[in-house]
Amino acid sequence: MPAHSRATSLLGVLHVASEVEVEDGGEARLLEWRTLLRAMAMTLLDVRVSAQRNLMAEKFELDERDLTALRLVLIAEPAQEVAKRLGLSVASIYSIYSQINEKMHTSRINEAARLAQQYDLL
Repeated sequence: MPAHSRATSLLGVLHVASEVEVEDGGEARLLEWRTLLRAMAMTLLDVRVSAQRNLMAEKFELDERDLTALRLVLIAEPAQEVAKRLGLSVASIYSIYSQINEKMHTSRINEAARLAQQYDLL
């Protein structure tokens, strides 16, 4: 059963087999359960994506506020809008950007946002 995560570029495959021979209806029985099997494949892929996302967030020591700021940067929101949405001053946003750049070893916040997207953090 294939599973594709809409949030990432990952593709998962759940391999399902039956001991019942094809001529005895084994394949037909699996097809009857394909909705459930696909749901299981999607759930397993979601768990994997979540684990990977958490691992990368920990690696870069990013908290939810950092990730929210990066999402807003990615959709090209100016610092003033990010400040407004987060209820902070523009100076605080630039401080957050600086901290994110330091954590992610980048020199520009746009670069950090693209890197976070590449690692499926956003």
